[in-house]
Amino acid sequence: MKIVKLFLVMASLLCASPLYAGTFTLTGSTSNSNPVADIKANGKDTTQTVTSGSSVAITITLDSGNKTGTAADWWVLYKDSSNAWKYYNLSTMVSTTSVTTSPTYQGNLGTLATYTVLSTTSLAAGTYTFYFGVDTTKDGVLTTGASNLFYDSISVVVQ
Repeated sequence: MKIVKLFLVMASLLCASPLYAGTFTLTGSTSNSNPVADIKANGKDTTQTVTSGSSVAITITLDSGNKTGTAADWWVLYKDSSNAWKYYNLSTMVSTTSVTTSPTYQGNLGTLATYTVLSTTSLAAGTYTFYFGVDTTKDGVLTTGASNLFYDSISVVVQ
């Protein structure tokens, strides 16, 4: 079992204080399938509509499948209510807007149990789309393609 400290704060652009920081645990997988990334809003896999000031919790899980131990880029990105892309960079521990992105984390794949990356009541009105994924070309670039990119997304509409 490998313990990896990952501070998924994503706070500077969403509210005035850090939203969540913690430790996650990676374990092996017994699955023979491709990795499955999952992201949920308030425990649901469908778009969530909430009123301003309501609680929003974004959670992620990963079944590393037949790629357990494979070097990868891990990504946590979101599009905010102004349609700007933001990403969380672990090395600087901040969430930022940029025309170029960096992975949140680079390391071997393992199965990740449910982990909260955002818990807030401070989202401004608008639509937010959150993404979690891994790509198995560990090069610091979001590498797309059916054989190496495994991701999921979820939207939250704040009214």
